[in-house]
Amino acid sequence: MIRLSTDMYLLKSDCDPNNLLQLVQKNTLNHSLVMTSTKRYFIGRIGNNSFKIISSSMLPYGALCVVIGEIKPNGTIEIQTSLHKAFRVLYIIWLLVMVTVFILSEDFQDMNFSDMTGISSLLILGAFLFRLYMHGMYVWARNHSIMRLSTLLQSTWGKV
Repeated sequence: MIRLSTDMYLLKSDCDPNNLLQLVQKNTLNHSLVMTSTKRYFIGRIGNNSFKIISSSMLPYGALCVVIGEIKPNGTIEIQTSLHKAFRVLYIIWLLVMVTVFILSEDFQDMNFSDMTGISSLLILGAFLFRLYMHGMYVWARNHSIMRLSTLLQSTWGKV
């Protein structure tokens, strides 16, 4: 399955892997991946050597990017970022509603082919622009989360 808005990163730190996990745990509110008020940097779940978090920034865009990390014994952290599943579902529902409204409209039966083609083109353009907007917000949230995590763990990072 092709997943849109998915990226891989590698963070390198000189800290002990246990300390890295403790730093992430200390700065993460143990909660499901939904926005909630907190003074911590992240919201999510921490495992033995892994974590699944979202940014807790005041702007709601932080919830668009889910950061899944695995801390390796040598102090590197493998990071995978992806668009939050809730926003993928939101996009599909929005698209289905728009298509349904278009098909069920009273004017649909009276349209000729050129009108139908024009409106279909506008619907496709709208879907593309909405998806492009969501991707832009995902990129902003991803970069914000990676920078916060990199600063917190005193690490350098690069895209894999």
